[in-house]
Amino acid sequence: MAITSKPEQQPVARGWRMDPIPSRPAYKGDDDSIRIPIWLTKNGRHIADVEMVLLPSEAELLADCLAQAMGSDRSVLHELSER
Repeated sequence: MAITSKPEQQPVARGWRMDPIPSRPAYKGDDDSIRIPIWLTKNGRHIADVEMVLLPSEAELLADCLAQAMGSDRSVLHELSER
């Protein structure tokens, strides 16, 4: 008798999670806000497609924080000082 093993399942992330929707890019809204399409999940189950709505200054701050976390030298203040 052949014994088959079950495929390993990855553990499901517990709690709420927000992930960008890869097929829908961020865009500028009519009110100049920056809108980022997001998948909202809870305990690994899709709850809704939503948008993170940011003021331009909040989007710049988020971009700087992400760049810093990735080890990039990008800085809005640095870019502004070069103009």
